Amino acid sequence: MVRRRHFSGSKGTRSSESKMSNGSTIDVQFLELIKAQRYDEAIALIPQVQDINALDPSSGATALHMAAGRRATRLLKALWTRSDLNELCQDTNGRYPSEVAWHIGGDEALAASLMEREHAYAQKNNTQAWPKPTPG
Repeated sequence: MVRRRHFSGSKGTRSSESKMSNGSTIDVQFLELIKAQRYDEAIALIPQVQDINALDPSSGATALHMAAGRRATRLLKALWTRSDLNELCQDTNGRYPSEVAWHIGGDEALAASLMEREHAYAQKNNTQAWPKPTPG
């Protein structure tokens, strides 16, 4: 039996804290609703969110990472409606959403689906997805 960990993300960094502190109150409220697993309320805010890719200062994750780690498919589908969603965003641990779905959520099928989306996003934006680009 595989033991699954509850997704909490990592400790926020100064860069993620400063990025989020510049966000609107809607952005903060949106991430707080996701952390509280109040997905219907969070989904209702998606059209008003200014930075859909913002890192949460306490977890170091984006909404996409939190949804992937918690296997919140309704929330994922709603996030995918945003044209400015960065499918290759990395959390403060350098993980893609597909990695979070696999390692935290324990959902191989969701991880595979997210990886396909990451590849499609990379091709569309003429960038590299897997293997991860090396820093530098």
